[in-house]
Amino acid sequence: MKSLTIQQTWYVGHKPKRWRFVKQSTSGRHSNIKQIDSRQLSLLFDIPYYATPQTDNQQLLNMQKRYVIDNDQTALNDMYRLGCHVALNMINKAAASNRHIKALSDSERSEKAHNASSYIIEQYLKRPAFFIKKSYTAYLYKRVQYELFYHRKIDAAIIYCDITDATYS
Repeated sequence: MKSLTIQQTWYVGHKPKRWRFVKQSTSGRHSNIKQIDSRQLSLLFDIPYYATPQTDNQQLLNMQKRYVIDNDQTALNDMYRLGCHVALNMINKAAASNRHIKALSDSERSEKAHNASSYIIEQYLKRPAFFIKKSYTAYLYKRVQYELFYHRKIDAAIIYCDITDATYS
């Protein structure tokens, strides 16, 4: 039986108390460390699960539960692959009504889909208590919008040089 350690953290000010996972064993000086069985985590976090997933969102939420609760690394890989596919469909659908997106090449579209999907996967790896409660595809949609329309100043400062044509862009 697998168990995870959760540490209760208090924030100064008006923020409520939160739980964070402690992956490594602690020295024991903290009195607020608790052991919770992995089957009880789904009760602590209300992570949705569908017995027969019918949409991409339901499949992604089931994969999320497999990763967060069961620590299944293949679920993270599956979430990335399906997330890239869904994000690419979102970009292609947006290209039908936006001429700037339509002008993007297939490789640029797939790169933006990769960036959107990998950002969400990165959140799972950086923040151990991260999970999406309602809609994975809505979170992915917001990230696709960010990838398509947000431009940083540093991106404008970079000059690309194509050696084969000896042209600058």
